[in-house]
Amino acid sequence: MAFSNFKAFTDISKRYNIKIITEELVEKLMVIEPNPYFLEDLKMSQRFRKTASSEFFYCEHYIAPFLRYALRKYTEFNLWSHEITLSADENLNGMPDYVVSYVHNKSFEVFTPPYIAVAGAKKENFDEGWAQGLATALACQMENKHPEIPVYVIVTTGISWEIGFLKEKTLRKHAYSYNALTHPSEVLGLLDFVFNECDKNIKQAVEEGKIDAETNY
Repeated sequence: MAFSNFKAFTDISKRYNIKIITEELVEKLMVIEPNPYFLEDLKMSQRFRKTASSEFFYCEHYIAPFLRYALRKYTEFNLWSHEITLSADENLNGMPDYVVSYVHNKSFEVFTPPYIAVAGAKKENFDEGWAQGLATALACQMENKHPEIPVYVIVTTGISWEIGFLKEKTLRKHAYSYNALTHPSEVLGLLDFVFNECDKNIKQAVEEGKIDAETNY
């Protein structure tokens, strides 16, 4: 079953026996002020946006720019966009919108575990977005072969952003959403929180011998 076939959050959580907890994951959000060029591009995207704009429009004009900006200082992370396929089992397969992987000494051309974060675009439907985000995170977790290493999930319409993370059989979902148009610095701060947590988790996994820093396995 492709990720896009999951339409309801509860359907996939029941199928894979995932406990869902909503709580405040970010105690104090550290905002990141974008540079003037980023804000100017954001205003231009607003000018081009139409009532019937597609998910692809939001991916190109909002989601990808925010992800790229937030990833600038994380030089060992790679961003894959609509270009790879995950196939963990017969129900969890398909092409995610975005996957962030840890590369270290590996080539940026090679898509290999560990996969540390996924991001999905879903126009005006967060329930479906979270269903597909959880499905993708489960596939990443299976491919990583270390369910104790969290896989972060970012679900967004391009304008509103939400986060959570899957660890073993529990998905913890942040209680608040953030708006990219009214508070872009908060969205960038939220994404920096996600990637900073991913960075800490990977370093801990390397220290514990769960991941070989030279081979990523």
